[in-house]
Amino acid sequence: EVKLLARKKDRVALDSAIDELVQLEMQREM
Repeated sequence: EVKLLARKKDRVALDSAIDELVQLEMQREM
């Protein structure tokens, strides 16, 4: 169970990091 939670947490962190990168790229293009 703990592993599953950690993995889910990591995935959320990864998603937010990717979102930040996407936002930066979009801002750069404008």
